[in-house]
Amino acid sequence: VSEADYSAANWEEIQAIIASAGSEIEAATDRNDVAQILTDAKASIDAIPTLTEEAEALAQAKRDAIAELSGYASEADYSA
Repeated sequence: VSEADYSAANWEEIQAIIASAGSEIEAATDRNDVAQILTDAKASIDAIPTLTEEAEALAQAKRDAIAELSGYASEADYSA
């Protein structure tokens, strides 16, 4: 995970996950708990979109919106 791959807000969220998981790991008393905390933290981090993923989602949203607008009105609906 690299800071350059995330927006500032998403990087802050990643750092919060890491800090929280670190505290939980330090407080854990069982190896299985440590493994589960690590797994959960990684899954949470993996769910945060990268800049590339955000850009792809935005581009798709734009394509979808344009396609919807293109089919929204028919000339026949407005012809006399």
